[in-house]
Amino acid sequence: LALGAFAPLAGIAGAALAQGRVAGGQSLDPSLVACLLMAGRKQITLCNDALDQTRNDEVASFAEDEIREHEFIRDSLERLGYDYPYQRDEI
Repeated sequence: LALGAFAPLAGIAGAALAQGRVAGGQSLDPSLVACLLMAGRKQITLCNDALDQTRNDEVASFAEDEIREHEFIRDSLERLGYDYPYQRDEI
């Protein structure tokens, strides 16, 4: 949807996480993780909004796939010890 530019990045990260590794066994860059988590949260929200509004089965299927992919990435990153960055009011 709106964050289609992140799709290739999310796909690469998802594939590496699915295999239980990160490119070459190296650690993920915390800045990259923060971008993935924030973009994923936004994509999940947008896809949920699309599901609420659409009557098109293809759009609904795409939105559901996007939600599953971004939730998988989020959950995988959390298992590796990464979490959403703090918001200003939480510091």
